[in-house]
Amino acid sequence: MKATIGWTRHLLFPILLALATSCAPGSRSATDGAAPLTEAREAPSSVLLVSLDGFSPDYLDPEVTPNLVRLAAHGVRAEAMIPSFPTKTFPNHYTIVTGLRPDHHGLVANNIWDPRMKASFGMSNRAAVQNADWYGGTPVWVTAERQGLATAPLFWPGNEAAIDGVRPTYWKVYDGEMPHQDRVNWVLDRLAGSAGPPARFATLYFSDTDDVGHRYGPEAPETAAAAARVDSTIGYLLDGLAARHLLDVNVIVVSDHGMAQLSPDRVIFLDDFIDPEATHVADWNPVLAIWPDSAQADGIVEALSGANSHLHVYRRDEIPAHYQFGSHPRVAPIVAIADPGWTITTHAYYERNPASLNGGNHGFDQNSLEMRALFLADGPAFADGIVVEPFSNVDVYPLIMDILGLPAAPSDGDLREVAGILALHPAGAR
Repeated sequence: MKATIGWTRHLLFPILLALATSCAPGSRSATDGAAPLTEAREAPSSVLLVSLDGFSPDYLDPEVTPNLVRLAAHGVRAEAMIPSFPTKTFPNHYTIVTGLRPDHHGLVANNIWDPRMKASFGMSNRAAVQNADWYGGTPVWVTAERQGLATAPLFWPGNEAAIDGVRPTYWKVYDGEMPHQDRVNWVLDRLAGSAGPPARFATLYFSDTDDVGHRYGPEAPETAAAAARVDSTIGYLLDGLAARHLLDVNVIVVSDHGMAQLSPDRVIFLDDFIDPEATHVADWNPVLAIWPDSAQADGIVEALSGANSHLHVYRRDEIPAHYQFGSHPRVAPIVAIADPGWTITTHAYYERNPASLNGGNHGFDQNSLEMRALFLADGPAFADGIVVEPFSNVDVYPLIMDILGLPAAPSDGDLREVAGILALHPAGAR
């Protein structure tokens, strides 16, 4: 029984690594006539969702990230998880916990202009981050709390706002200086019920690989060191779960996006073509969001359309369908998307920050290889030692809701796309 193995995987690295390398790609097939998951389980278990911001699946390495490799070997690893466009932090974190693409939940960028609210959203704007009007959809913790389950989402986009009038039982204002072990201990205490009713859903967030990846690029030794640092935290987490006998906790480790290498040879200077000061630019790079006066729109589109073959300029209703983006009223009337590895900037910004083009960035086309995200999972709900084909991050939400035994809100996700990774999975799983 998997639950009896619990969290002793840190003692089994040689066996588990062999298992990981022997797993063949492809989803596990469904069993005909299987009962619905929430009826087949004896009792719903708990979920701990961990985000490693900007962590590419290419960073996995037995020597650099042994704890993540061990977790994957005993549970489930996706070859990649496909993020949603734009491949930015706030949009994709909120997608993971609602199953809605940014175009449907409304966090269409890290920096947003809302014409109805006549207000701007930014990740560092505490008033905006804590304003529930910015958040569409129903995140996991809102449904869980309504069903009487305690939740503890720590440092997850949306957890500071009273969405639909509901707050998590446990939460904190984001503090990037809070040490990793303190974050883990805070969540472990809530899962164990040391601070009140035990949380059935919790989250953790670590930004190291994103911070360093932006500065140095995805292939830099500094980024590998950041991956090793967060891997050490995962080891501390798994040891903590074992020490507290939290055998019913299903750990899901994800990232929101990958990272692309930039270069001074791949740059588009916006001020060579338009005057950015003469119009409203809500977001810059690598997805340009322009809110022009009606008299400006045609001229801006014409000027930018001839700017560079690596910059693709669209009016809101002309954005290609594969982006699944453009219907929300917060999407700017003019959107310009740079190719992976290209930068949109101005001469003045580049002169102040010349090193910015030697690092990395994200936000690009969600289907580009550089933007692929991480998905690993282990716990009593998951199958043992399998590797599955890439799937969309919208499918994580119905997966979590199924494990928790909660009714899923309407979303863009589909449990059938990922049900094969579960220990008990229904007919119809791919």
